[in-house]
Amino acid sequence: SYLVHHDGCFLLAIFNAHHQAVEWKLPNLAKDMNWHLMLDTSERMDKNINLGASEKITVPSWSVVVITID
Repeated sequence: SYLVHHDGCFLLAIFNAHHQAVEWKLPNLAKDMNWHLMLDTSERMDKNINLGASEKITVPSWSVVVITID
């Protein structure tokens, strides 16, 4: 994974190079903040989803998932 912070924006990229899906626990956030899916290269995840802090997501095999703070 790789977390970038620039001008008040956070971007988290999760890379899964394994042949199986992996479960990933998202970092904690303030109560009024959520993670928002920006990109899923496998196109298996719902792009309109908001993810809560510490929520577990399944990252599909051979894919990159990029999320940001909403």
